[in-house]
Amino acid sequence: AKTTKDDVGTSTTLIPGLATIEEKAKKKNDVKARSMLLMAVPNEHLMTFNQYKDAKTLFDEIVTRFGGNEAT
Repeated sequence: AKTTKDDVGTSTTLIPGLATIEEKAKKKNDVKARSMLLMAVPNEHLMTFNQYKDAKTLFDEIVTRFGGNEAT
C-alpha cells in the first residue's frame, strides 16, 4: 500500500489491485533483461548501475557511459 498526502494534508492510501497476466509477463521479462544487462557490466561498475530499476533506463545509461556501436 502507498500513502500520499495532498496540499491540504489529507492522506490517501492506494492499495494496488491484482496484476494481470500481461503485467506479470512484462515484469518477468524486464527483470530478465535487467539481470542480463547487469551480468554484462564489469564488476567495478555494478554499484553505479544497480540504481536503475528497469531494463530500458539501465540500457540507456550503459550506452551513455560506455558509448555504443552502430547497432545500438
